[in-house]
Amino acid sequence: MAGLWRGYQQLLSRHPWKTQLATAGTLMGVGDVISQQLVERKGLKDHDTTRTLKMMSIGFCFVGPVVGKWYQTLDRVVPGSNKTVALKKMLLDQIMW
Repeated sequence: MAGLWRGYQQLLSRHPWKTQLATAGTLMGVGDVISQQLVERKGLKDHDTTRTLKMMSIGFCFVGPVVGKWYQTLDRVVPGSNKTVALKKMLLDQIMW
């Protein structure tokens, strides 16, 4: 598991934008599958693949870029990495969204 995390961190440092977009799209797709299978209990036969692909597209094309730029902006506006800075970023994030 630690190896997977290190690999992800390396991808993130080499290709931050592409990795963020792929992560957002993948997480939204997985979230939709979980929603359909565990919450709505559709079963594999009735799984709405089109809906899952739409959710992934929203993640790739909207959520990933918007959230990625937002966190870049937060890093620029509130520089640093200690606990106080993290708290400021969290408060600003919650107030703005």
